[in-house]
Amino acid sequence: MAQQDEYVLTFEVGVGDQGHELHIHFDAVGLQKLRQALDHVERSKDHEHLMVPSWGGSELTEEKQNDSSHLIPSVTIHFWD
Repeated sequence: MAQQDEYVLTFEVGVGDQGHELHIHFDAVGLQKLRQALDHVERSKDHEHLMVPSWGGSELTEEKQNDSSHLIPSVTIHFWD
C-alpha cells in the first residue's frame, strides 16, 4: 500500500489459522528507526514507547499496510535483565 509518510514502520495484528498474529511492516528508514529504538532500550536497560502521530508520537506510521489487519497505535519495548 502507498505510504504518505516518509517511511513505513507499523505494527499490525491479523488473524491467521492459529489465531492472532503480529505483523511488523517497515521500509529501509523504518527499519533504521526500529533498530535505533532497540539499541536505545539495550543501552538504557529500560523501555521505549513508539506511537503513531494521533497518539502523540512520531515513531510509528499510521497507515495500515494490510487492509485485513488492525493497526497497533502504541508499542512499548521493555528490557528485562
